Amino acid sequence: MTPEMFSTYAAYKLVKEGLPFRDAYKKIGAMSPNYPMFEAKEVLAETNHEGAPGNLGLSRVERSVYCEKKWWQKEESNFKKALSKLTQSL
Repeated sequence: MTPEMFSTYAAYKLVKEGLPFRDAYKKIGAMSPNYPMFEAKEVLAETNHEGAPGNLGLSRVERSVYCEKKWWQKEESNFKKALSKLTQSL
């Protein structure tokens, strides 16, 4: 892993310390190419909001896919019933 991969994380750490994000972003950007280094485990442990590397939110996506699949199965069943009724009268 390269230091620039953690530049956003470094900016957020400064924000947590009270620096406005715009200023933190500029400060970290000015450090290029000497960005601060972090351990990947540290970043993963601290970034646990949904969608972050430490919490991809896959269980929510899985539930959504399951519900959509059930809906489409019902629609397919309704379509097949309607098609069957239409073709019986021919």
